[in-house]
Amino acid sequence: LSSALSTVSNVVCHKSHAGKKDDTTTKLKMQYDNIRKNNISYISSNSHQLLQMEGLTNALHLLKETYGNDPLGPHSLSAWQAPPVKKVIAIYGINLPTEVSCAYKRNPSVNISNSLDQLFVLDNEAKLNTQNSATHIIKEGVISETKKTPQNIIGEESSSSATNIIQQKSGDGTVPYWSLQHCRSWQGKCDVTVHEIDSAEHREILNDKRFH
Repeated sequence: LSSALSTVSNVVCHKSHAGKKDDTTTKLKMQYDNIRKNNISYISSNSHQLLQMEGLTNALHLLKETYGNDPLGPHSLSAWQAPPVKKVIAIYGINLPTEVSCAYKRNPSVNISNSLDQLFVLDNEAKLNTQNSATHIIKEGVISETKKTPQNIIGEESSSSATNIIQQKSGDGTVPYWSLQHCRSWQGKCDVTVHEIDSAEHREILNDKRFH
């Protein structure tokens, strides 16, 4: 590990999204419970960086060989390009708490003789600050978006400005809302119709009467 990475003590790791990088993703600021009287700062990270800090070079190499070097580009081109079809009908559930990030802290005790010991563990004591606690929830270090989380709606602009319409929504309990609605970006390349079903869970939607 580099000296810079080896000094990191607290990390917020953000869940990867489908498609191009979401520059609007909220970088959640975290703080500890005031009872401890010790505010802790966290650095923003992604899963690749977290694996790097854990020293999991074999896993990173496998990901590169399996996905990074794939000519179909599952992490690049094919992840955001429209499919070669004329019509897409997307049906998915929304407004369920959905994991988007995790707060990690440095493992206070690591057995150097055990290569499987984690350098970082979920920070069960992490708390959201006042602003983010109104739009997200955190439980045992896992941060989830909620039906009160502001989302930029792809392809829909405000009539009064060129900015995207913002609505309060969340994912289906498994997939974050930003990834679910990514298909909207294909509009123009193919005919896209989106149906959002309130409170329909990722798998249970198949047994939901509103789905059929």
